[in-house]
Amino acid sequence: MEKTLVGVAASGILVFHAGWVVFLATGFLLVRGRPWGERAHLSALVVTLTLDLSGTPCPLTVAEIALRMRCDPAAVYQGSCIPHYLGSIFPQVPWSAVQLGGEVLLVVLALWWYEWIPRGLRLDHLTRAA
Repeated sequence: MEKTLVGVAASGILVFHAGWVVFLATGFLLVRGRPWGERAHLSALVVTLTLDLSGTPCPLTVAEIALRMRCDPAAVYQGSCIPHYLGSIFPQVPWSAVQLGGEVLLVVLALWWYEWIPRGLRLDHLTRAA
């Protein structure tokens, strides 16, 4: 019974983790114009990018692996969850590089979307007719 509950908790963390990734990727569409939401989304992006750049394992991945170790040691994997889960579907993709590049792109996109990039550094003038 305990192993079942621990397995459910590990799966719950995985579902929350997937929601976190979706929030990072699409949150800017939901929070624009809401200063608290913009700050929360950008903070989430920066924290995630900082963890990745520093080589610090994601706390959600660490928690999921620890719970999986308690209920089914054979289900434990090494490294990040994105390469683990998506790598089994698309094995030829360099997921670590895609993950890092995606995080950098999302930070820049969010800064642009929230209009936090100073006017002189923005590229809006390139898209306007002269």
